[in-house]
Amino acid sequence: MREARELKNLFDKVSDYLKYFSARAPTLVLVSLSWPFSPKLVPSHPTFKSLYIATHPPPSRLSLLAPNLPTEMATPDGDEDLYKGAPLQVGDEAPNFTCDSHLGMITFHEVLDGQFSMLVTFPNDFEAVATTELGMIAKLQEEFEARNVKLFALSADTKGNHRRWIEDVEELQDCKITFPLFADVDGSVSRVYGLVRPGTVGNAAKSIISAGLIVIIDLDKRIRFISQYPSSTGRNFYEVLRVIDSLQLTLFHSVATPANWMQGEDVFVRNDISATAAGAMFPKGFVAIKEWFRITPQPDTKTG
Repeated sequence: MREARELKNLFDKVSDYLKYFSARAPTLVLVSLSWPFSPKLVPSHPTFKSLYIATHPPPSRLSLLAPNLPTEMATPDGDEDLYKGAPLQVGDEAPNFTCDSHLGMITFHEVLDGQFSMLVTFPNDFEAVATTELGMIAKLQEEFEARNVKLFALSADTKGNHRRWIEDVEELQDCKITFPLFADVDGSVSRVYGLVRPGTVGNAAKSIISAGLIVIIDLDKRIRFISQYPSSTGRNFYEVLRVIDSLQLTLFHSVATPANWMQGEDVFVRNDISATAAGAMFPKGFVAIKEWFRITPQPDTKTG
């Protein structure tokens, strides 16, 4: 009985922590669990429902802790490999979905066309900050196209509202929007992309957090960059262009870019490249201040 009381007290403390962190960091990941108590006591405690929502342990560990909980989540494309509440991470395949837009119905993966893409999300239409953001993307469309990046936007609002909002954006921002704006009316796509509070039942559009994502996707449909901004803070799309320059450079060359790096500036030789290999791979040479701190001119420029 003493063991059971200690276990209950521990669970209550864990539950309090989960409530705190799930409200502030829904993507909290449980790295490991070690229970010195009887496993028969573990699955029956309601705390594990919160654990399941706030974390995404692998199925083998989940089955040990709570074998009766489901391990699959419903997604717009029926992907059974995603877990409920699992956060998207760099390197994951961008979730596929089929959704209407102001330009018509689109299946996301079918239009990526083996090139870089950017998906920008908004909680809803007719917001002042979002209006400037959507307008800025349109104004910089040629810059994105010069980098071979396809543009997509998404908002949890209706197709009709999208069309009216786009008219306002074009008027207020002096631009022309020619890329799709998805109408995520029920919030199902927002849910898959981690913008809905865990545990939400029913229409997810009513529980979308007040934030927007920028997701940059590579040629293989893998997420290479993902960021979340509060809706009250306008996003800097010049910084996004800088990120894309870095991503494309480091994808095709064995280099890494330093803080505040800009196109044309020096870069680092990656640490997994030996000194012998680096000598052959970087004909412009490199300066090894330390064996792990090797500076070289940007490799895809003609000067330097």
